Amino acid sequence: MRPCTPAGQVWRNLGWGDAAGFRNMYPPNTQGYYLVQDNGAVYGLGGYGSNNHLNAAYYGGANVNNAVNYPTYHATDIELIPPKRTGYWILGSNGGVYAYPNPGAPFYGSAAPYLCAGCNTPAMAPDPDGTAYWILGSDGGIFAFPSPGAPFYGSANGSFPPGAYGTGIAAKPDGSGYWIINNLGQVYSYPVGSSWYGGGIPAGSQPARSIKSTTSGHGYWIAGNDGTVYAFGDAAAIGATGIGNTIQMGRDPISNRVVTIATDGRTAPALGETNYGQGTGGTFDAIAVAGVPSPPNLSASSSPQAVTFARGSSGSTTLTVASNDTYWANTTWSVSGVPSGVSASIVPQSYILPASSSRQSMLTFSAPLTYTGAPTFVATATACGQGICSSTTISVVVSLT
Repeated sequence: MRPCTPAGQVWRNLGWGDAAGFRNMYPPNTQGYYLVQDNGAVYGLGGYGSNNHLNAAYYGGANVNNAVNYPTYHATDIELIPPKRTGYWILGSNGGVYAYPNPGAPFYGSAAPYLCAGCNTPAMAPDPDGTAYWILGSDGGIFAFPSPGAPFYGSANGSFPPGAYGTGIAAKPDGSGYWIINNLGQVYSYPVGSSWYGGGIPAGSQPARSIKSTTSGHGYWIAGNDGTVYAFGDAAAIGATGIGNTIQMGRDPISNRVVTIATDGRTAPALGETNYGQGTGGTFDAIAVAGVPSPPNLSASSSPQAVTFARGSSGSTTLTVASNDTYWANTTWSVSGVPSGVSASIVPQSYILPASSSRQSMLTFSAPLTYTGAPTFVATATACGQGICSSTTISVVVSLT
């Protein structure tokens, strides 16, 4: 296995049970994915890393365990930090969180001080805008960080049937909640009463290992221990990925494609995903590299582009912002060029804009009957997110008669 180090030239074997977590790594980096070993070592595969070697950008690895507490305390998950995905969080089984790059990556808190006796933390899920994360306890409890500040939508603590335990969590793409699964594949949707598309997997596939949302948020996949991926809601059917001892599932955050990974490092792509590395035969090779994708981009427009209204009333235009396939971020509108005495409001002003999608807002201008300012002006509405902005202009006429 090639470790993702700054030199990028050293090989090592990936032993059975090494693979602890797995998440896809996508733009603005080159395409690929990350694997975290149970001792916290991180391996990035796919794309071009240092010196053009076949490894994804490396930000650091956590010394999660040592001879004293291993294997009681080990890494269980790795999550990319949205929306730019230029860093990751590593989760320890005792609720500890390691943020990379260090310094630079945000750290919001650790569940270690609050974990119940005999419990562990199998998975975490970041809020889509990267300002919070949720950590799942094996008892179904949820730890929301930062605390206070992060939204808390509910907990499955006390809701599992006897003998069941929590194994996975997935955030809803719009940040409005999350889904929790237990080892039986049963799904608990939070806030209670929100979107639920089914759950439960056959005994032969148990324990359920991971849950991933579709890009729309109207469905999800559940990966079983035998490598079978079960589809619910609008998730596309995938079936068996061909590997047993599955421990995690990664999903491309900008399309509906998934990859499962086994405890020995083997990966199995499903639904058209590229396989960037696998650990069969005791080695870990990057066998496919995707081209560098186009940079994230936004496109703003308005319709109509000319608005006329009389003072004492209002006029409106519809703003549209569209994203390309590598953009995914919280997007906010602002407006400039409006003269004193005229008000401008945008509803909604901010929202999560997924890749290859568009959202609309209403920009409304109004002026009181006493307005005596400029009868014409050009306003500029600007949408920004992920460090990218796009603008559209609107010609405004205020009738003073």
